[in-house]
Amino acid sequence: ARHRLGEDVGVWYGRRKKWGRVVFSCYQSLPAVADEVTAHGYRVALLICDEAHRLTTPARWAEVQRLDPAKRIALTATAYTGRGEPIPGWSVCYSYRVIDAIRDGVLVRPEPRRWTGDTGEAVSVACVEMIAAAPPGPGVASALSIADAIHFARVLTDSGIPALDYHSKIRPSERRRRLAALAAGDVRVLVHPRIMTEGVDVPSVR
Repeated sequence: ARHRLGEDVGVWYGRRKKWGRVVFSCYQSLPAVADEVTAHGYRVALLICDEAHRLTTPARWAEVQRLDPAKRIALTATAYTGRGEPIPGWSVCYSYRVIDAIRDGVLVRPEPRRWTGDTGEAVSVACVEMIAAAPPGPGVASALSIADAIHFARVLTDSGIPALDYHSKIRPSERRRRLAALAAGDVRVLVHPRIMTEGVDVPSVR
C-alpha cells in the first residue's frame, strides 16, 4: 500500500497501532478505530469496506455510523440478501454478474459432466478434464486438505498440466516463488487447501 499510495500508511488492528492519513484495519478493530477518530477529533473522508457483507450485523453497522465518513464505498461478491434486496445500509451502483464474467472470459461457462461417484479418482479425472478444457492462462484449484493438494498437483502434472501444491506448510519464500512461477506461466495451476480464498489477491489469475 505504501508503494502504491506514495506515502506512509497506518495500520490499526491487534497490537499493531500506527496512525496515518490512510489507515488499514479489520472489522474486529472498528470499535478501536472509531475510538481513535473520536478522541482526536478526526473526520473520515472516505471509508472503503472490502467484503462489506460482513458489516450487516447491528454492532458492526453501528461502528460504521459512528465513524460517520463523508463518503463510503463497499465491495462484495454478495451484494444482495436472500430476498434480492441490497444488503442493509448500501445501494448497488456497479454490478458485475456471473453472466458478464462468462462473456468476458473471466469465468468458464459451466458444462455438465457425467460422474457416477464411484471412486475418488473419478473426481480427479473430471477436474483434470475441466482444467484442460479451460481457456489458457494461470489458475488455482481448491483441495480438501494438504495431502489432497499435493496429490492433485501431481495428478495434474502427470496429465500434462504443470501444477504445484500451495499450502501453509511451505515456507513463505517458497510460496512467493510458486506464485511468481504461476504469474510467469511456468506453472499452470496452484492447488491449495483453503489458503487462497476470500480476500487473497493474485493479480495473475483472472
